[in-house]
Amino acid sequence: MPSVPPARPIRGVVFDFHHTLAHAGDPAVWLQQAWAGLGRDGDAATGLGPADHEGAMAFLDRLWEHARDVDPDSERDLDPRRHREVFDRTMAQAPGIDLELADALYSIMHRQWDVYDDVLPVLTALRDKGVRVAMLS
Repeated sequence: MPSVPPARPIRGVVFDFHHTLAHAGDPAVWLQQAWAGLGRDGDAATGLGPADHEGAMAFLDRLWEHARDVDPDSERDLDPRRHREVFDRTMAQAPGIDLELADALYSIMHRQWDVYDDVLPVLTALRDKGVRVAMLS
């Protein structure tokens, strides 16, 4: 029977960002923040009406899945201009969302990400053990 080599210590770990370390947050909150940021009267639900509000929230909840239609090779993360182009072309399909609202949504998108509860303890434990960590998207 061949001998088994000793286990080598883990020196590094690579994590994906989206749906591994963080999630995109609540689309209703994102939509309302963009709506309010534009200074529009009332709330997004009332302003858009029930059907468009529900449609917009459902669309935003699956935004990057919809983006595959215009960016099948997921090139959007390779260049900031490409990211914006894919976002704009994707949002053109969103129910109830006009260009101004889409622009407002894009401008605050980075504030919508929520880190999962177990991320910080895991990253801290890895750091304490001297394991290098990288994040990719």
